[in-house]
Amino acid sequence: MRTRPLLAIGVVAPLLFVVALLIEGFARPGYSSWRDMGSVLSVGPGGWQQIVNFIVCGLLIMVSAAGLARAYPATAWGPRLVAIFGLSLVIAGAFSTDPASGYPPRLAPRWRPADLARRHSWRQCGPGLRVHMPRRSHLWPGLGALFLTAIVGVVLFVASLTAGMLDQKHVWHNAPAGLLERLTIILAWS
Repeated sequence: MRTRPLLAIGVVAPLLFVVALLIEGFARPGYSSWRDMGSVLSVGPGGWQQIVNFIVCGLLIMVSAAGLARAYPATAWGPRLVAIFGLSLVIAGAFSTDPASGYPPRLAPRWRPADLARRHSWRQCGPGLRVHMPRRSHLWPGLGALFLTAIVGVVLFVASLTAGMLDQKHVWHNAPAGLLERLTIILAWS
């Protein structure tokens, strides 16, 4: 297979993931894109759709890593990190998260004070950061954009986790954890 189609897959795969995530969140009864994290779409009726979304996107990202390895043969770690990111999405698809924040309605546990010490599944940690491969002639502007994206992405990621935790502990009802997570995904994967 030629290099350009492999690279194009890496551009299209995250976009397809985000579109599927937004459509699923909109179409699922009882789900709030404002409040609920995207990974809880893998729980309950229709959960298989989000599982497939994670796995297919992960496989496509891994395919695009092969294109990056061909396009940038001297840069071994960039394509490897992209492949690891794709593998992490496949693994995320293989393990469902716990119901949270009242979704899905009949499966989510009701909150009790003893739940404060309850551990959450690793899958609720949210998205990873996608690696950006700047051209050598534009190294410094590319690195500046990468660092700025990483900083803003980390801030949004921490904000989404914090909002979700505060909502689950009934400190901040209807916190925008889902919205912040989607902004993180769109920014980091762009």
